[in-house]
Amino acid sequence: LPFSSIVIMVQKEVGLRMLAQPGTQDFGVLSLAVQYYSQGSLVCQVPRTVFIPAPSVDSVVLELKPRPPQVDAPADQLFTVIRAS
Repeated sequence: LPFSSIVIMVQKEVGLRMLAQPGTQDFGVLSLAVQYYSQGSLVCQVPRTVFIPAPSVDSVVLELKPRPPQVDAPADQLFTVIRAS
């Protein structure tokens, strides 16, 4: 791949869903999609108070490092099954 990692800032709740582990309440299709294509880690939390004007939500910074798929199946078919469950 042409890059070794992607660093993004997203709303805290979205970031936590992206990194959620199986068996937790936040785990879902978004978690599976992110973790299918990358290894994610929480870099830092960004409180709403550092922005002017302050938004109504907190943020997190995530680092996503691409990795080869862990399942030997076409991604479109895999996610069709996942969304149906």
